[in-house]
Amino acid sequence: MTHILLIDTSGKKSSIGLSSNGLLVNKTENLDTKNQASVINGMIENVCADSGIQLTDIDAIAVCSGPGSYTGLRIGMASAKGIAYALNTHLLLDNKLALLAYQQIQKHTNFLHHGILITAREGEYFFAVYDQSMNEIISPIHKDELAIRDFVDKNVDSKIIFSGDENCIQTFGSDVLEVSEIDLTFWADYAYQNFKKQGFANVASSEPFYMKDVFIMQKKSAL
Repeated sequence: MTHILLIDTSGKKSSIGLSSNGLLVNKTENLDTKNQASVINGMIENVCADSGIQLTDIDAIAVCSGPGSYTGLRIGMASAKGIAYALNTHLLLDNKLALLAYQQIQKHTNFLHHGILITAREGEYFFAVYDQSMNEIISPIHKDELAIRDFVDKNVDSKIIFSGDENCIQTFGSDVLEVSEIDLTFWADYAYQNFKKQGFANVASSEPFYMKDVFIMQKKSAL
């Protein structure tokens, strides 16, 4: 039995899951992102305890490496790497765009290509396109609204479907399907498939997949 711990702190909530052979066994969520750092270890302990599985039974840690919240990604990555070091176990880095694409592919099987959109900041988006076999047609990129709109307008046909968060739907139109949160049920299977392929990351050198520069507000100098 292969047990994989799932850690996602990339978005508006923290999600911790535990899977066995690709099936989700248990999960827990925290909606207050302000206390992610203080509660994440307790969430992990509770998920394992409620599942009757010891941390030492874990075969791999799968973490959503981004894109997403800078602070959230650092918290999730630090926890995943810390546990992987302590247990001397495997680390799987999963891109959020790929995870969202994977669950949309399972739900909408009649499209050849799936475009995934995530709002980065006002007027800017993370974007990628995958085929039904999860091959990257367009690797994850960070583009402004005009570049994304141009691509969407030129590629809306019966072979491709676009999915994104609520802001993306408002910006690019109702043809965009809504998806913003990672479904751990699908992630459990995705992580298990990567585990079987031995798609492991280097624990020492692994970093979050930010995809954009840090935006820092600077105080105006006094006149």
